[in-house]
Amino acid sequence: MRFLDRVGGLRRLLVAALVLLAACTEDAPPTVLVETTVPRPVERTTGWDGETIRLAVLADVSGVGAALDRKRIAGVETFWAGVNAAGGVDGRFAVELLILDHHGDPARAAQLLEEVADEVLALAFVSETVLDALLPQVAELGLVAVPAIATASWETAGLLTFGLPIEAGLISSVDVLQDASWCVVVDSSDMGRRLVATANALGPEAGVFGLYDVVNPDLVALLDDAACSHVYVEVRLHLTQIAVAAVPPGRTIVVRSELGHGAARPDGTRVLLVDDGTEWRRDAAPGMARLLDDLAAHTPDAPPSPALRNGYASQIQLLALIEAGFAEGDLRRDFLLEEAADLPLVDMLGLSDDVDRSVDPPERPRQLRLFTPSDEGGGLGWGFVLSHRMAGLEPQLSTLAAAG
Repeated sequence: MRFLDRVGGLRRLLVAALVLLAACTEDAPPTVLVETTVPRPVERTTGWDGETIRLAVLADVSGVGAALDRKRIAGVETFWAGVNAAGGVDGRFAVELLILDHHGDPARAAQLLEEVADEVLALAFVSETVLDALLPQVAELGLVAVPAIATASWETAGLLTFGLPIEAGLISSVDVLQDASWCVVVDSSDMGRRLVATANALGPEAGVFGLYDVVNPDLVALLDDAACSHVYVEVRLHLTQIAVAAVPPGRTIVVRSELGHGAARPDGTRVLLVDDGTEWRRDAAPGMARLLDDLAAHTPDAPPSPALRNGYASQIQLLALIEAGFAEGDLRRDFLLEEAADLPLVDMLGLSDDVDRSVDPPERPRQLRLFTPSDEGGGLGWGFVLSHRMAGLEPQLSTLAAAG
């Protein structure tokens, strides 16, 4: 008790002294108590050593798909270079990318992923040519994975998809261009297979009358004989020019912007680029100004393209997810995978539709935008044609997703 009494007496004496001091210094500024927050420590885990976050990029750097994937990788690298230059994730920690070249071979992609499985936090990018084959392995490893493009089935497979699903591109185009009759040109890829299923689901009642293989030696004659006003193209990039060149005069070609950018258009044809984002212009969207600044500062030799823009945009959700992990003090892969399923609204900065996985059903990109290409700005001076959000799209996508 004597100790407590002594402490109490000292406290009273101190308070009296402070009151007297305040009375003698009426002009002194008031005392302000500042509450500081110490960042929550995050334990080391796979892909996070306490200082650096390591992400894997599985892409075709030297195979037939290299022309497309290299552009996308440039966008991925530009994004994280900008993040690192601004201080890193959570304003403190740098991101390191491990670029892995699968040559377009799913077996090699699986081997590479196995080799780095104990080194990376997430799969920041994986090209569409190998992802279907990798899905069981990705699930077994418990990895968050960002695919290069979206499909209906990948949206429901726990992947961090962004952008308009390729099936929605065809369905919405057919829906909005109602006076059109359609031919669909595909290849033997997984994306081609998905478009075949989509075209078959639409059928002649929707105006889809013909399906054609891009490598068919009679493609020019077949399209010339076909009674379709519009030709929808979904093939790998190195086959796009073949498909576009086969379209006869008087027809309209509809193709994803990544594939149609830079393709020479046959005389007498019209081209519409399918997108859900924006054209290459600083004032087109908030994200374009940021992208252009990051590009000039970090990858000035990378030529602008829709593929580069998409690679950049694909990382926005991943950054939001990792920052959420820091906020919760947990960067374990299983925690991030769980968080990814309920990620709240992510502002895609106008580079794609915003995404909100926290609502039921999730809000994902569904806005079709069609542009016409021009020769300005290296083919990036697009002209806006229309924007369309289709009613009744979700049931069709759900059916296609269930079919795989």
